[in-house]
Amino acid sequence: MLEEAPSKVFHYGDFAGMSTPGACRIALKRLCDSGRVQRLFSGLYRLADSSLPHPEAIASALARKFGWLIRPEENESGSVSGHCYLSSGPYRSYEIAGFRLEFRHAAQRRLAAPQSVVRERLHALSERVKARLPEGVLEKLHRLLPANYRTRLKDEVEQLVSLGLMLVAENDNASIDGGHGASEGESR
Repeated sequence: MLEEAPSKVFHYGDFAGMSTPGACRIALKRLCDSGRVQRLFSGLYRLADSSLPHPEAIASALARKFGWLIRPEENESGSVSGHCYLSSGPYRSYEIAGFRLEFRHAAQRRLAAPQSVVRERLHALSERVKARLPEGVLEKLHRLLPANYRTRLKDEVEQLVSLGLMLVAENDNASIDGGHGASEGESR
C-alpha cells in the first residue's frame, strides 16, 4: 500500500482495515527505524525516499487523523489564501515539514464546495472512471445487470445527485443572504 502513493502523507488510521491500530503503529515505527518511512508529525508519515509533500497533502492527512472536514480558505477575491483551511474541528495551527498550516473552525455550510466545483469534480471523476475501463465493459455490465437492478441503481444515483445539488444550492443561498439563514422580513 505504501508504494501506491509515493508522495502521499498517511497516518496509522489509513491502514485501519488491515490490522488493529496498535499493530499499525508498531509497523510504522519499525518502518521509521529502518529508514523506509519518515515521521513528519505525531502520527503522520511519508515515504523517506519521496519528495517533500505538498501542504494540501499534509492538511488532508491531519483532517483524516482527527476526523475533520476541511476546505481551503478563500480571500475576498476568491483565491486561496496561503495554507489556511476552514475546518469542522477546532482552531489549530501546526508547523509541519516547514509549512505553517492553520485550521479555522467554520460552520458546516461554509465547508461545502460551490455547485460549479461539485459539477466539475463529478464530471472529472466520471471521465477518469471511463478512461480506466477497458472498452465494452460498461455495455457488458449493462447487459449483465437485470433490468430491475438497473432501474433501482439509476433511481438511487439520481436521488443522490439531486440531494447533493440541493445541499449545494442551500449553501449558495446561505452565502448570498450573509449566512444568517433567514430572509428579509422573517423572524429568527
